[in-house]
Amino acid sequence: MIASGVIPAECASKSNSRRFTKTGRLIKSKKALDFVEVAGVSVLKQEPLYDGPVSVTAYCYYASRRPDLDPQLLLDCLQGKVYVNDRQVVELKAVKRIDRKNPRVEWIADYAEWEWSKTPAPQQ
Repeated sequence: MIASGVIPAECASKSNSRRFTKTGRLIKSKKALDFVEVAGVSVLKQEPLYDGPVSVTAYCYYASRRPDLDPQLLLDCLQGKVYVNDRQVVELKAVKRIDRKNPRVEWIADYAEWEWSKTPAPQQ
């Protein structure tokens, strides 16, 4: 295992967490910004950062069934703290659970069995 932890906040969906300002700029929603802020203090920086293929498991506990299961914001928050870039994530398991009193994200980053050189080239 590379690292694991708990972020004591409800994970916001990255695809649904953007809003336009009056000037037309696209910014993250308050919920997404709050999650990123809490993750910033909850995720301890690993030294050195892992630079190989990564497998991430995320148990996302929501206060209700309404939010979409989307751990992409979590992957962004782990970037630069656990691994170099979220493009290293080659396996992702996300599980949605309900905990009305204690929404949170429990995550595990692990070594993935993946050989970059054996990845087939894209067909043209």
